[in-house]
Amino acid sequence: MARQSQKVLFLLLLSVAIPTEYAFARPAPEVGARASGSRITAGGSHSCTIEEDSTVTCWGSNGDGQLGDGTTTTRLTPVAVSGLSTAVAISASVFVGDVGDDIKVHTCALLADGSARCWGFNAGTLGDGTTTLFTLTPVAVSGLSHAVAISAGKFHTCALLADGSAHCWGFNSNGQLGDSTTTLRLTQVAVVGLSGSISARGVAAGGVHSCARRANGVEACWGANGTGQIGDSTTITRLNPTQVSGLTNVTQASAGAAHSCALLADGTARCWGANPNGQLGDGTTVTRLTSVPVSGLSNVLSISTGSGSHTCALRADGTAHCWGFNGSGQLGDGTTANRTTPVPVSGLANTVAVSAGGGFSCGLVASGHVFCWGFNGSGQLGNGTTTTSPVPVQVSGISDAVAISAGNNHACALRANGTIRCWGSNAAGQVGDGTATNRSTPVQVSGISTAVAIVGSGSQHTCAVLVNGTARCWGRNDLGQLGDGTTTNRSTPVAVTGPSNVVEIAAGGNHTCALAVQGQPFCWGLNTSGQIGDGTTTNRLVATQVLSFTFNLDPNVTIRPNGKKARVFALANCEAGARVHILVELHQGTVVGEGHAGGECTSALERYPVRVHARGNEHFVAGAAQADAVAEVRKRGNTLEEQAWSRNVIISVSTAGGDDEDE
Repeated sequence: MARQSQKVLFLLLLSVAIPTEYAFARPAPEVGARASGSRITAGGSHSCTIEEDSTVTCWGSNGDGQLGDGTTTTRLTPVAVSGLSTAVAISASVFVGDVGDDIKVHTCALLADGSARCWGFNAGTLGDGTTTLFTLTPVAVSGLSHAVAISAGKFHTCALLADGSAHCWGFNSNGQLGDSTTTLRLTQVAVVGLSGSISARGVAAGGVHSCARRANGVEACWGANGTGQIGDSTTITRLNPTQVSGLTNVTQASAGAAHSCALLADGTARCWGANPNGQLGDGTTVTRLTSVPVSGLSNVLSISTGSGSHTCALRADGTAHCWGFNGSGQLGDGTTANRTTPVPVSGLANTVAVSAGGGFSCGLVASGHVFCWGFNGSGQLGNGTTTTSPVPVQVSGISDAVAISAGNNHACALRANGTIRCWGSNAAGQVGDGTATNRSTPVQVSGISTAVAIVGSGSQHTCAVLVNGTARCWGRNDLGQLGDGTTTNRSTPVAVTGPSNVVEIAAGGNHTCALAVQGQPFCWGLNTSGQIGDGTTTNRLVATQVLSFTFNLDPNVTIRPNGKKARVFALANCEAGARVHILVELHQGTVVGEGHAGGECTSALERYPVRVHARGNEHFVAGAAQADAVAEVRKRGNTLEEQAWSRNVIISVSTAGGDDEDE
């Protein structure tokens, strides 16, 4: 639905295009995607290396058991670390102190199966859940799997996982674990805000569908699709996120009643779905199952789809433009004529935000004042009357707004002091003042004084995010759209049960979606069309995580001695019942090879081996290389989603038989 959000945390993230076919354009690496295993490490007073047979040897000081040989005896020559035979990366901590100090040192190794083992000094630094001070042989890091890199710090350790997320454990007095606390952790915790291609960077809730923008710049939608609002070239309802066809470099998106729109990095906009009133802005009234460009619109900063049949956009020059249905003057051009291409809102300058509601729209100007236009039967224009206006009128009593959001027949503004004011229809308590009385001028929402610059207004409910990362909702709740575990309407805000560290929220028709700082989208409320995105059609009274497709590559690649074939492991987590099809291209200098593989999806992270053949008479050798890959998830002949990845890898020679044998 229409909403206005200031995207505080994500402006520095780069979007990368995903090829729509199996043809490589050497896509740019994802944020956090690069990791390669180190086979030798030097600590403060000891060293370790991984041998050709994947065992580990260490030498030097050993007062904390950091050599891992079961003793505390200093070794002048390498000794084998006990029980390690499949190591792929090694890291030794460094104690900063006087020369000769031999205290508080540990070592960690990453194994081929994605688990990790650590040994030596342990006050939580080994991640095994204990504080046994001196552990002389390797112990498993609790709960760690699918790791692709590891690094031992002074008194803490971190690992990078295949999905691009980071996990740390150990001392945390200076916040070095990155979990927003200073609490000692004996087992791994996720670093807040670091995630890979599965992470979302924005959410949008429509009438009966939802959308999320991924870190790689593509848009995925799910839910009802009868008018093509999912944008996947079909009208098939989707219970899980499905990639919008042909859309890349998305920076913001908005979901309306039965259509969706996206803003691209080049400042243009594209829309798809229902179009009987021209709400797609392409000059026609033709429904579109894939995105079409909005005619004549450039330098766009934000876009908002109404809960009715119109759309508005903000341009960099401070003007607002709207298009679509205009029966109540919601386009703001002084007429009630429908428009199939954008028209400027009359008399509105220095605009910094725009939000399209049901039969009306609102704009925020740089001075902090709010203006609304269109239908006003419930006082949603906020000027103290119920008189409809086809041109903007000023909302009474607000001069310090920093964000606005228009719902079906009500609107809200976030003020600079962290309070929220709402006005308009209030039959379900969506204005949040503890009553069910319509308000033609703004009233303060009860009990909220620390809201941040993110607020969403739905059909008959409203939600906000507080500075502590929790979410609050109020209004209609018969279908669980407030997320408090009940179906009781609320005329004052209640806490959403579930996610913490929320950074964005979007209220749809009868459901709501939120984005956590780590990149996980959550939804709750009505789910008859799968708009919650959890693979079911069961209504959810509390926040439920949206299922998502993960794809990545293991950085450790093996070749047989003659170098003709390499084996790359792709890692994917995709919807059970679907199949993943993978293409990998391996580059090492002038040597290029490619291979195909695939398998069944299980809704868990799985490893899929891909055999890559060097072209012609070329051969791979041990050393650094780059792997590019595309994975496509298909179900019943339909492509659900496609993702790409590019990363640095390390090639090593394998002497194993079986699947690695040359043909």
